Amino acid sequence: MIPLLFFQPLHMENITTFGMTGIIYLGLFPSIGSFLFWNQGVKELGPGKASITMNLMPIFTAILSVMAGQELLISQMVGGIIVIAGMLLSANLMRRQAAPRAFWKRTGRTV
Repeated sequence: MIPLLFFQPLHMENITTFGMTGIIYLGLFPSIGSFLFWNQGVKELGPGKASITMNLMPIFTAILSVMAGQELLISQMVGGIIVIAGMLLSANLMRRQAAPRAFWKRTGRTV
């Protein structure tokens, strides 16, 4: 976003310490930290399992909005249930597919 800063007028008198702290926080934790933690999770779990957890983002967003004082809507609750059900189905399918492969590897046979 820094290159776009030069296309907008910058009013230095409106910049506060609290605002600069917020910008630095957003630059470090969500931008850099999230990528580092995501890459570590992919390394530990593998891309298939890690990609399932990507769908939790809207649920965490709804939780944070409730913590900030917003109202939780029925559509958000239904969406959260659908996301969690989809994650459970995906994890169960991955477990079922891994079991036959493990059997064939143990016996030394090819599929």
